[in-house]
Amino acid sequence: TRDRLRRYLPWGVASIFVGVPIIAFIYTPDVATTYGAQFTWVILVMMVAKLALGSESARAFAEEREQGGFEFVVSTPLGVWDIVRGHYRGVLTHLAPMILLGLLGLIWLLGATLLGREFFRITGGETAAFLTAIAILGGWFLTGLASQPLIGAWAAMTVKRVKSANGQSTFVGVLFPFVALAIAVPILGLVFVLLRLEPPSQFWTLAFFLAAVVLLTIGADLFWILFLRRLIPLKFRTWASERYHAKD
Repeated sequence: TRDRLRRYLPWGVASIFVGVPIIAFIYTPDVATTYGAQFTWVILVMMVAKLALGSESARAFAEEREQGGFEFVVSTPLGVWDIVRGHYRGVLTHLAPMILLGLLGLIWLLGATLLGREFFRITGGETAAFLTAIAILGGWFLTGLASQPLIGAWAAMTVKRVKSANGQSTFVGVLFPFVALAIAVPILGLVFVLLRLEPPSQFWTLAFFLAAVVLLTIGADLFWILFLRRLIPLKFRTWASERYHAKD
């Protein structure tokens, strides 16, 4: 029953994300058809998909670790990245509804910006700004698809308690940029005060905050991709070998 629920959960979540806009369009069309509401919907879909990707990857590797699968792999000709890619394909297949919905949402925003300018009352200057935002959002989603499985694998291999792998993966992959921004903003504000500089008028706006979070997330994703691609094979072999020889 638990495995069956886990199998159909992504479809249920995707159905909710499809159903809510339909209901909103029926009962509150003035709000549902605004560009801002649809942009927010796409961001929520992508964020949930990224959270689920990291969590599911951590869970899959944690189960492998609990069942002694890593020790078995050491004795096979399979390489580390063969194992990682196998888990990655399995996680992507499991979460395909959420991932496809996020990509379709991105395509929808692109089409609405280019073809629906009259309907959404988008001016020429706003079109360029929205296209830039869509490109950044797409980069944020795609780098997350690449980094989250690596972060989940790393979390499952390094935590002392396997059950805490999901929490660590979520923090590192999703919440870390918010923590970094919470630290960076006061420091940047202090620099402006000490140097007696006037911060730009856009500095404290919601749009600036969201753009900073997204750009920090992209930077963090790229960092984890480069960092963990080097560290995971080393950690995997060291950890699995220690466990394997401990039984001798």
